Formats: sequence, C-alpha cells, structure tokens
Amino acid sequence: MEETYFAFIDEAGNENLNTKIDGVSDFFIITAVLVPESGLELAKRLSNSLRNTHFQTGEIKSSTISNKHTKRIKILQDIEMINIKYITFIVDKNKIDKTGGLGFKKVFRKYLPGILYQDLFKTYKNLTIISDEHGSREFMKSVEQYVGSKTTPSLLPEENYIFSFKSSKDEILIQIADFIAGTWAKIVDKRIPIEIRNEFKNVIRSTALSIEFWPPSHESFYSDTHTPDHLDKIIRNYCYTQAQIYIEANTPKSMESTEDGLEERLRVEILKFLLLNNEIFDDEKFAYSDKIIKHLKTKGIENLNRRRLAAQGISILRRRNVIISSGKYGYKLPTKLSDIEEFVSTSHEKIVPMLERITDAYQQINKVSHLRINILGDHPELITLVKALQDHKIESSGNTTDTN
Repeated sequence: MEETYFAFIDEAGNENLNTKIDGVSDFFIITAVLVPESGLELAKRLSNSLRNTHFQTGEIKSSTISNKHTKRIKILQDIEMINIKYITFIVDKNKIDKTGGLGFKKVFRKYLPGILYQDLFKTYKNLTIISDEHGSREFMKSVEQYVGSKTTPSLLPEENYIFSFKSSKDEILIQIADFIAGTWAKIVDKRIPIEIRNEFKNVIRSTALSIEFWPPSHESFYSDTHTPDHLDKIIRNYCYTQAQIYIEANTPKSMESTEDGLEERLRVEILKFLLLNNEIFDDEKFAYSDKIIKHLKTKGIENLNRRRLAAQGISILRRRNVIISSGKYGYKLPTKLSDIEEFVSTSHEKIVPMLERITDAYQQINKVSHLRINILGDHPELITLVKALQDHKIESSGNTTDTN
C-alpha cells in the first residue's frame, strides 16, 4: 500500500473580483504543503522551531513579515530545511469573467480550490487534506461535500482520503502554507522591484512540486524579467498558446483512469513541467530528460523512462501542433528565436547523416542489383528526400570553383 500523504492548505488574497477597489487583491493564491506520513512529526517539529525563532509565540504568517524582505528571505531559507514540498495555484482575477458564476463568493470558494484538490487526488492515492478554516460551519461542510462529489472513485477510493478544516492556530503546517502562499503573492506583485521578486522566487522554487497559473495564458508572469525583441515575442506567444490549448483540451481526458487517459496525463504533465521550467525552475534553460522524468514521478506518473518520454510524450505532442525544442541539453518550450535555431541545428546534425547513410545504401544496392532492387519503394517520402539530397550535392558540386 502506498504511503499516506498529508496536504496542508492555506490561501492568500480574497475572492472579490472587483480588483479596482482598494484592498482587493489582483490574485487569489492557494498553497498545499505536502508531507509524507513518515516525515510528519519531524516536519512539525522543525516548523515549530522556525516559529519560535522568527515569530516567538505568534503564528507563522506572511502578513506579519509584510515588506521586511530580508527577514522573509531568511524565513524562506529556513523553510527549505523542513522536509516538505508544495503545490501553488495562482488565480489571476483580472482575467476572470466578472459576470459569470465565479463572481459569487461561494462558487469561487468551491470551484477554484477544487481544481487544486483534483490535482492532488490524481497524484496521491492515500491522502489527507487539512485546509485552514474559512466561512461558516455550514459553508465548510458544503465544501467537504462538494470535494467528495468531485473525487473520481476509480482514481481514489473513498476510504483512502480524508478532507477536513482546521484552524491555523492549531496546525503549524497550515501556517507554513500561509507563508508560502503569501510569498507568491509578493512574487506576482509587479509593484515590488523585480530584483526582490526574483530573489524570493529563487529561494522558494527549490521545494516546489508545481506552480500552476489560472486561467491558462501564453503571457509570462515575469515578462519584465526578459527583454525579447519582436520576433522572440512572436515565438514565445505562439508556443505558449499552443501548449495551453493542448492542456485545456486534454485535461478532462487526462483525469480518466483508462490507459488512454494515463497516456494523455503524461503529455499534459510534460507541458505543465516545461511551462514551469521556463517560468520558475531554471530561467528558460533546456531540461534534461532525467529531470523531467524525476518531476513527473512526483506527479504520480510511474514506469517512465527516456524512451517512453520521447515516444509517448514529446513525439506525439509535436505531431499535435505543439512546438518543443530539443538540443544537447534536453527539451524546452521555445521562448525565443535561438531556441528554434538550437532545435534545427541539433536535428540537422542527426537527420542529414542518417539521410546520407540511406542514400549511400540506396545507390549501392541499385548498382549491384542493376536497378532491379529499390529499397525505398514503400517509402515515397524517403524517395523525395533522397533525390533532393542528391540534387543538392550535384548543385553544390557544380557551384564549387577551382581556386588553384
């Protein structure tokens, strides 16, 4: 039986969609701090030690630190030492239709956290969720019923999960979730200098399992950290849009426990990771296959190796109009022209020598068989490519001049 995990959940921001009003946040942020049952006691002990050091007898709260940026960095560094991981769900309220159902507080409070809960349910087969209390007892009870109704029994049998509310005063790891959510509220706040936001992000990303932005968008939350030219911006926007279109279209399928559903989940999670890698983890560097595989395993995807990653993941995504660059340093969602150039260059190094070997074999067999054997007969595309390569060599040879 798989180990039980505990998810401690808290939020930053509020549900009001009228962000023009003073005091209404632009973002609503939910963080789930994840701890295996075997590490729960140690995580609580270390968290209490952190609280005693930085908050004395009070709760660990992001709002207490407010804009004391140096102190926040120190606390984040101490959180790194606790045996936890976390998932954060960031809702951009300015991109939500204010006339729709999410304009109602109760709908907002159920639906958006529910997206995070479903992600947790897909990943952990034995899970206890403990959320900070909010609203009336009746409302919290209705949330518990709502979560239960949205759980897919085939993914997570009822006896294997528990959902409840608890006051943050009585649960130290909810306080840790508060601090992480509050820090992400700072990271996406463009009123704060980008150097400070980047410092927060660089410290807090080491314990992140995933950071998901909602609603999906091709726009970067960190666009002001880059200075792309016009062509780079075209590439970023198109590639991000294609990735988001794929994620949105195939997420429902990825929730199914069928074989096809599990394969689709692999592809959806690959794209989510590549977006995450660009935005959070490695500042737009290529990601090695082993790093992607390691991350996907934390999302509950097993029996994964480089061959399956390439064949069932990357190759199929490319055939479905998602552009993924690959190079000597791994895979990447392109954000600039040089990413595409790297992809083309690396592919050229592989494709042209392979095509030349096929051409050589084709010519030799033609010769020894006196044109009676055509090894390319069932592959018309290869015939076209081989002839094009031959024509190119003839043309290149003809354009060469003797300098002697």
